[in-house]
Amino acid sequence: MNDVEERAREIQNNVLEIIDVLQNLESKVERLQKENELLQRFYNYFYYLYGTGLEVVNRHKNGNPESFDNLFDAAEQGMEESE
Repeated sequence: MNDVEERAREIQNNVLEIIDVLQNLESKVERLQKENELLQRFYNYFYYLYGTGLEVVNRHKNGNPESFDNLFDAAEQGMEESE
């Protein structure tokens, strides 16, 4: 085998490895897009309760009601802090 053939084989192997990596990335992107969609639905479910006057009882284990909006705001703030 001459140098050109050897180099061509190396390039072909590299291309095949790149294709494999890209296929794996594509699969991960699809999975993350589905996960993101589900998380967005979950978020939207609670977002639509915001501002409706809903109260949560016993959040602090003291038996007192608290506005759902406070709970929602605290959860959003916690998400922002973790970024």
